[in-house]
Amino acid sequence: MKAVKTLVIWIGISLAIQLLGFYYVDRIYLNSETNLKTTKIEELDGTEKKEKQGPVKVKVPKTAEDISISSNLKYISYLENEKLVLKTIDEKSNFSYEKEDGAEIIYYKWVPSRDRIITAEKISGYQGNKIVLFSYDLKKDEKSEIYKIDIYDENTKVDNIEMSVLTGLTYVKLVDPSNVSYIYRFDRMRGNLLMDTVPKHISNVATLEKEAVLYYEGEVYNAVYESTVYNIDKTNKGTRNHQIIIDGAERLSLLGTDSESNLYLGKVENNLITKIYYKSVECNKETNENSNYQYENKEDESDSGISYNSEDFKSVNMNKPAKRENIHVTKEGQVYVHDIQNKTITDEMNGKEVSYEGEFLGFEESGILVKQGDIVTIVDYE
Repeated sequence: MKAVKTLVIWIGISLAIQLLGFYYVDRIYLNSETNLKTTKIEELDGTEKKEKQGPVKVKVPKTAEDISISSNLKYISYLENEKLVLKTIDEKSNFSYEKEDGAEIIYYKWVPSRDRIITAEKISGYQGNKIVLFSYDLKKDEKSEIYKIDIYDENTKVDNIEMSVLTGLTYVKLVDPSNVSYIYRFDRMRGNLLMDTVPKHISNVATLEKEAVLYYEGEVYNAVYESTVYNIDKTNKGTRNHQIIIDGAERLSLLGTDSESNLYLGKVENNLITKIYYKSVECNKETNENSNYQYENKEDESDSGISYNSEDFKSVNMNKPAKRENIHVTKEGQVYVHDIQNKTITDEMNGKEVSYEGEFLGFEESGILVKQGDIVTIVDYE
């Protein structure tokens, strides 16, 4: 009997301690006045929104060339005396990018939505001529080699670099002195490939953010091709090309793509764009369900054209025919046209127009880059 009483007493003590603990947690530890620190975890997909900030306005030297602004509007860059100058928009921080010994910086481009820049340096020596691509991380102040290309003519230049952060693909377009184009596909997961292209003279190129697809335009006949990679066997890869054909448009020009996998094409008449076609090409059923293009053997390859009715595309007639180089498609799907003589930028979809003063340097994602004297600014599209 005494043992039972002792057991009951100890059970009562245990319950009392638990109740006191619950009371402390509920009334004191989790009281509304208690300061709790929480962290929200978000996945980065390469399309982070830019932080709202004031207008871009930066002073540059008169000798500055190839001026550019990062897509996140944090940095300005330019070439001066064969050096790449990098600094923050507020000019409070400068970065020390050092090229390789004996190298020449022949091209550079900002990585979309990143504090990172890709550079192409040409290195010539007794081991031959090479173009080496480097990645420079401004936050870490780190430069690393990523790709190397052997070239036979030292006058070969890098004409464009297209990157897709989500797929991990980088396309590098080279042009030799004979105006012959070469496109290298660099895949951080599956290796590198010199792609086969139908025409050898290529003008515009564009890629998709979510699909392993490249689009390119033949320079001579204004034909646009969709190009993907397939496996010939376990170690070899091949290129599959389809020409895109639209009823009623004998010649097409590649205008670009947006972040929603929409493809934008221009109808070419008398060397001017007179109409814009656009449609979603994500997971294109005409070619392959998942756009990975994995085929068992080369016999499965077909280079037939992808024929569309004009009804497959949405379209808009140009308010005023324009040259291809004066048209820009943003990643948000807006189409802007530059009128050089009147110094205006027109939103082709709604007709809104903005004007600017100074020298037009180029299209950026958030606006146009303009230089007045030694001041570089961004003029917003809206």
